[in-house]
Amino acid sequence: MTCTDSRGDVNGQGSTDLGLSAYAGDVVSFNSTIAPDSSTYAANIYRIGDNGGDRVFNNMEKTKEGSIEFQVSGIGMARLSFYFEIYTKDTNRKPKDLIGCFYFDPYITIRP
Repeated sequence: MTCTDSRGDVNGQGSTDLGLSAYAGDVVSFNSTIAPDSSTYAANIYRIGDNGGDRVFNNMEKTKEGSIEFQVSGIGMARLSFYFEIYTKDTNRKPKDLIGCFYFDPYITIRP
C-alpha cells in the first residue's frame, strides 16, 4: 500500500504498516490498484473494518468500484482493516477468476 498527496508525514510506504497524516475536514480516499495498466490482475476493496484506535472518520462512502472515501472528523490515531479481493482479468480486462481474499491493517494518524 502506498500513499500520494498526503498533507503530512507518510511512514511505511510500500510496507504492511502504512501511516499517513490528514487534518480534520480532509477527505481520505482508498483505492485498490494492482499496478497501473495491469493487464493480468484486478483488485477490489469489499469491506473496511474498525481495528481499534480513535474514532477519526465520518461514515464511509463507497464512491466507485474499488474506491472508498472518508471525511476526517476528529484527531487521533485509527487502525483500519481493509479486506480486498484479487482477480485475474479476462480478454476485455474485466475481473474473471477470484485468486483470493486478503486483508491489510494500516494506521492513520489525524493531526489537528
